[in-house]
Amino acid sequence: GASYFSGGGMTIGGAALTGVAADADNTAFEGAFFYKVSPATGVQTLAWDWAGLDVTTVGDNETLLCYAFYKGIDTADPTRDTFGGQQATSPHATDTMTAVSGDWVIAWAFQFTAIGTEFAWTNATEVLEVHHSASQSHGALAEGTPAGDVVVTATVTGSADGGIAAVVFKASGAAATAWGPLLSQRNNRL
Repeated sequence: GASYFSGGGMTIGGAALTGVAADADNTAFEGAFFYKVSPATGVQTLAWDWAGLDVTTVGDNETLLCYAFYKGIDTADPTRDTFGGQQATSPHATDTMTAVSGDWVIAWAFQFTAIGTEFAWTNATEVLEVHHSASQSHGALAEGTPAGDVVVTATVTGSADGGIAAVVFKASGAAATAWGPLLSQRNNRL
């Protein structure tokens, strides 16, 4: 339902992650981007409660979790801008996000679409694409280093509903390099 991700949360080692949700329309595919700056090291438990719903059920509630790690992020004030939104058809695009040279934009696009379709990106480069084998859940992670304000777009042939969630991270003085958002998507076509 609506607010599936924004109505719940994620933790790692008991510490809350910050979420950027794209889940306002409960008739459309929903997704979110969660991140934690400077998480504890060592073995940690990743836990979530998204609006109290069971995300392990096979059927219309498949959830894809993907993660990546980055370093060189400003830990005192890590984000310059965020965007989370759903679109009824592809392309899936952010609004104009504030960015400056040296920033790092990370985007998670998601769509209800057949396996085998591919995302094409503008202003970011895809680093990971995932599909749920038993459903139409499809998502991709992309990264970019904008020179200034940026709109990130993910386009898929065989267009259907989906969306995009993105964060512009500030660099810590040195250029940002690979670090750690956790990304999630839910097939909500009931």
